[in-house]
Amino acid sequence: MFLNSDHVYLVSILQLISSMSPSDLGSLLRQPNIIDSNTALCALLSHYNRTCDFLETEEMPDNVRQKILPCVWPLAISSASNACFKALSLNQYLEFLSKDLISSTVMLNASCLAFQNFVSALGIGFNYSSKDFNQADVYNTIMSYLSIGEKPKCYNANDPNLNSTDWFVRYFGPFISFMSLDDVDKLGSTKLQVFMLNPANLQLFSVNSFPQNVSSFFTELIYQQDPNFSPLLLPLQFRCTAPGTSYSQLSMENTLVILQTINQACGEIDPEITTALAGNLPVSDNMIQALGQECAGFTTTQILGAPPNVLMSSLGTLSTVNGWDQGQATTIIQVLLKNFQIDSGQKLLQLGTLIIGVPSMIVMNIQSSQLLQISQNPTFLTNIMNAPEIIQYTFVSQIISISTNTQSLLMNVPDIMATQIPRSLLDFSSVSTQTTMIELINQKTWKPDQAIFFFDVVANGISPLDNISPDVLQGFTCTRAQRIPNDNVVTIIKACQKKRKYVVLQETQLTCMYNYIRESRLNAFAEYPPEMLLYYNYATDVTSNCTSYFTNVGAANFDVLSDMLSFIKINLLQNAKQCLSISGTSLSATNVEVLGNMVCTFNGSFIENSDSLILEKLKNCNKFSMGQVTAMENLLFTDTTKYGNVSSWSIQTLTDLGILPLYFTRNFWNKFTPSVINRFLKTFLVYLRSIGTEKYKMKNLFKEIQISSRLKRDAGCTEPINAVTISDVTFPFAFSITQFTSCLSPQTAVENLAALSEKVYSNDFQMVVLDKLNQAYPSSIPEELVQLLGSISRVASLDDISKWNITKIDTLSALMNSSDGAWDPLQSNAIITKYLSTKGNTLGTPELNSMGGTILCSLDIVVLSSINITSLRNANPLDISNCSLEQKKDIFTIAVGANPRDNTTSLTIYQQIQPYLSGSSIGFVRSLSKSSVNMDLPTFISLDKSVILALTVNEVKSLLGFNLPQLKTYDNVNVIQDWIKLQYQSDLNTLGLGLTGGMVASTTGPQTTTKSTVSGAVPNTLPGGVQTKSVQILLSILSVLGMTILLQ
Repeated sequence: MFLNSDHVYLVSILQLISSMSPSDLGSLLRQPNIIDSNTALCALLSHYNRTCDFLETEEMPDNVRQKILPCVWPLAISSASNACFKALSLNQYLEFLSKDLISSTVMLNASCLAFQNFVSALGIGFNYSSKDFNQADVYNTIMSYLSIGEKPKCYNANDPNLNSTDWFVRYFGPFISFMSLDDVDKLGSTKLQVFMLNPANLQLFSVNSFPQNVSSFFTELIYQQDPNFSPLLLPLQFRCTAPGTSYSQLSMENTLVILQTINQACGEIDPEITTALAGNLPVSDNMIQALGQECAGFTTTQILGAPPNVLMSSLGTLSTVNGWDQGQATTIIQVLLKNFQIDSGQKLLQLGTLIIGVPSMIVMNIQSSQLLQISQNPTFLTNIMNAPEIIQYTFVSQIISISTNTQSLLMNVPDIMATQIPRSLLDFSSVSTQTTMIELINQKTWKPDQAIFFFDVVANGISPLDNISPDVLQGFTCTRAQRIPNDNVVTIIKACQKKRKYVVLQETQLTCMYNYIRESRLNAFAEYPPEMLLYYNYATDVTSNCTSYFTNVGAANFDVLSDMLSFIKINLLQNAKQCLSISGTSLSATNVEVLGNMVCTFNGSFIENSDSLILEKLKNCNKFSMGQVTAMENLLFTDTTKYGNVSSWSIQTLTDLGILPLYFTRNFWNKFTPSVINRFLKTFLVYLRSIGTEKYKMKNLFKEIQISSRLKRDAGCTEPINAVTISDVTFPFAFSITQFTSCLSPQTAVENLAALSEKVYSNDFQMVVLDKLNQAYPSSIPEELVQLLGSISRVASLDDISKWNITKIDTLSALMNSSDGAWDPLQSNAIITKYLSTKGNTLGTPELNSMGGTILCSLDIVVLSSINITSLRNANPLDISNCSLEQKKDIFTIAVGANPRDNTTSLTIYQQIQPYLSGSSIGFVRSLSKSSVNMDLPTFISLDKSVILALTVNEVKSLLGFNLPQLKTYDNVNVIQDWIKLQYQSDLNTLGLGLTGGMVASTTGPQTTTKSTVSGAVPNTLPGGVQTKSVQILLSILSVLGMTILLQ
């Protein structure tokens, strides 16, 4: 026990040993039992001035090396010389490393050169099997070391020992595969650009895989360092996100080389790269085969220049390409039709994905039996579902034409295309006892306005009720529910809750459901759709456990609440504050968790003053007021949320915020650099488009980012906009209006119109595109281009529209696409008038379906009167709420003519004409009161006011039926209040709804039960000048209508 911790003894020994040679020291330490104290050993080696020589020259036993390593490790990693560390490595000391020794606390003291050795030694070949640490631990130490101090650490261009640009090789080596984008920001972010072109680093990148956002950022840095860097020199993974312009520089030979590897390396290739690669090659058989899926990058100019026989011989490849836009597909079909007749089902099938460019007239002219045959092909169905709506409608119409009965209709129309079956053919009562047919109905895809016609047929014919499909469940109405046993209706309501992810219910359905459960098990909150709970009478229905009620309500979509019932949101908030003991506008995390989606209805004061968890709940909302957006931004700017201090925000912050950046303003976007915003948009815009984000929201996002001063570049055009530029996912976010105007040529606008219409959201930018189009075609714009205008069409003037060719239903259908925004009535009128000016064009079913009700209201009465009865009967339901009363009456007359009736009306006919009842007469509405239609309140309120006011209490009771309790819910609506004022309070009391405000019966004469009337003889007053009830009601009606002057 030569070395122990006795202080006096140790001092003497240290003096003796300090003069020993390394070999003598080695001989001493190799003796058995010489080391009694690790502390003493470390003291010895720390005073020994030839420690590095000793480590290099002396071979020691394992047990000695294990004790020596902790003593010499601080010296080895802090020495400016590599000698000590190399000695440790050569003589196998490193196999005794521990997690404590490689910890960041210890390694922070390492010199840059020693740290390089550390990374190298623990890299490839190091055995981790018996260690208490792993490669991830080493990576964490590397990050801790390099994240502290000036960035990038251990690099100095003026220091010969630290000026090498192979920084990633030296300080990360194989551990680089653990790197995240957040780590890159900690290392210096864009300051790392100086290392990107180093060949050794590129080689390191090539043999390691990265998260996509890291490889994308590294690629961006490479091209910031050298915009002309050849993609052939990039690591394979980096090629996936290289700018398209870098590929545009390649020769044909090098393009083919890239094509051999890029598909395998990238999977789905960036459209910008696809367009660049395709632009380098001629449209020939060999090149089409080489490009494969990348043929989607061909421009319309390239396609138009291709020989028809080349496209025909390559149809096997072209027909499998995914990603054609409407302009490309239409152009290919246009070229093919020069030598190729699409006159059979098999030829239509042969077109594959190109079917989206086929004119509807071609489908119309193919024999229905042949279309029926190819409708069994799953690939064909996938392709046609991507085609314009008019193509799908035409295809199904042809199949319907040879379906002679309900059974053949259900068997012939493909399940996924059942949404195109006209409502007039949805009376399935004839097959209500056929289990096979019921199951077939249940498996098809339906729209809610279709499912209302056969909801009861399926509900009564399927077992168990939980098997009813979400599409059929969305057809729930009180009109049909009356034909189902009440217990079964309750079971169906619960089924809606089980499938609520896929079942979207509307207010009228939810209030009806509430009527079915209001008498029993009201407190079984979790068993019902949370949206239904919104319509509870809180005072009487929530008798216990209010927290449970609000927890379940918190899962609801509050957008279902109509403007007429917006007071429910206010009442819910007040009741929630009472239940949860909330004072003021500050919500704790617990309260936020309970209230859930209800926070979507809260004003900015609540958002700004509540726990930051509220931001996570707001991610579930579909829309925000300006006040809410400002409050969210202010909350984020407080630096108290989990998103941290504003100065630390990065692209990861944007990603973590989910959908919220879509709504934020320039005040938020100004916190990020243009580079970070651009990288974020690369993925965010793809996501927004994939979920069908409304274009007005995209327009607002574009505006707010554009206004950010650091993104506004008003310099002139530095490089013309071309197909590759437009293919960039983020286009045109990086352009100012000045640049966009200067850089976009008329020819480019024409060639890329389909892509521009999908990506250009700003009105100003859209007007530029339209102006370029007018420059290319000053007198008349071809019809195939008009079909591609999309939302750009909405900024057109009447003079612009006068230059458009609109002769085909395909063009009208494309222009009327509601997702492209609303039309001004004068614009839509001009378009419809222009279409109808072509001989043979009428307002048929496909035209009505394309236009929708809002556009219908822009037409003159004379035009409306020309609508064919059958056309309206077969059309989708049209929203005519914006029409004048005269227009409504005209449309209703046509609708009733299409549905002959007796004194009562069948439920099917009622539901067919329900959208048009706002134009109905008092006589027709009275007949409905005898037909058990269970009219919902929004339909009732939409009736002409004079009709509503003419109805008696008993007539309203019969008309509303099972929906009668909602009369109280809607009694704040003006027309309901006016109707109440015309009724005797005693009559209102018979309804048992608590309605107040009716007339007090006269006490000076006998009361009568004479019906109110607006026509026929009006009885005189009774003796003594007392008016009869009929006269009183007539006077009240005239007073409400402002017509009492007529009686003076």
